[in-house]
Amino acid sequence: MAAIWAKVLETPDSNTWWLTPFKLLSIVVHDFNLSFERTDFLQNTWWSLWLLPRWRAIHTVGVVQQIRWEPVAGQPYTGIFEGNQYGIVRYSIGLEPWSGLKEAIPGFAVKFFRDGMHSGNMHTISGLSARKTTNFFERDFINHIEESRSAFIQVGAGLFSTGQSVFPMTVGTKNFASYTQAGQLEENIKFPFRVVYKPEVSTPARGDEENVPFTQDLVDTLSQTD
Repeated sequence: MAAIWAKVLETPDSNTWWLTPFKLLSIVVHDFNLSFERTDFLQNTWWSLWLLPRWRAIHTVGVVQQIRWEPVAGQPYTGIFEGNQYGIVRYSIGLEPWSGLKEAIPGFAVKFFRDGMHSGNMHTISGLSARKTTNFFERDFINHIEESRSAFIQVGAGLFSTGQSVFPMTVGTKNFASYTQAGQLEENIKFPFRVVYKPEVSTPARGDEENVPFTQDLVDTLSQTD
């Protein structure tokens, strides 16, 4: 974990919000099957990456933090749900906010490491409807995304559903529950259908005149948590 976190800290500079037509095009023309079928870092040959890079077109700016999973006594689920000491979370919002965190869609993804195998991953979001608030943690985060009337969201969901998943707005938890931190396969796998994260912290409420990046508010708030 120390080696991985050291690599994370090698690039402390934030990504940009720069969204170009080329990045939007990448969402439309990329083969989403690669995300399911390939596990290598580049996923494509060098020449295809040069012609059509796999840009991060949404959730481009975020904050990362080391975390652990502490189970509630008596909870019935297996795998990582039983506890894991080595995890990373990335908090982000979908697109650049107009002012502060107003008109934003917060979300986060967690990655928990397991010995000798791929990590257990899950991403969540607080809903697809933008909200006018500077509190990143105002609402619960859920692994099943609510249905949206937005034409843009529906088109994006349609692109995913033409590939490996017919349920693009949901995130399954079976793999999360299948292996322990030591990489051992559970004999009797038990996993929840839905996971709801209920924040116990909040980022500051700010007025329109305060132009503080949401990333700074997150760093200030999370640095005070255990």
